[in-house]
Amino acid sequence: MRNRIKRQQIRSVMLILVLILNGIQPAWAETAAPLFFTGQKLKDLIESKGENKSTALGYIIGVMDGNTLTVRMNTAPSMKPLYNFCVPDKSNIGQAEAIVKKYLETHPETWHYPASGLILVALGEVWSCHKPK
Repeated sequence: MRNRIKRQQIRSVMLILVLILNGIQPAWAETAAPLFFTGQKLKDLIESKGENKSTALGYIIGVMDGNTLTVRMNTAPSMKPLYNFCVPDKSNIGQAEAIVKKYLETHPETWHYPASGLILVALGEVWSCHKPK
């Protein structure tokens, strides 16, 4: 019972934070693109250099961290198993980037979808938590 109440409190706090932060926009937001990247935009950023490349890596890390947090908090029991990826020990962001880049290169038909979902699918296919029997 206590765990259930605690989870509900955490969800409530997270919802409040999302609502508050949703109303806060940095100065550059007026000229920025939509709040999500498409697969095409992420592919372009991955293939670039410098600050744009760093933006792509940061975005991938953010999606990975967000997914891990969601799964660990057990707030997404209905998530498809494909999205529950397990990052192997001693892996690094370069490997995650390579997986996402390869997925985008081999699936151009998905470039118009939100990049966050494409990252989850790409990593779920390669780093599945469900080991074949």
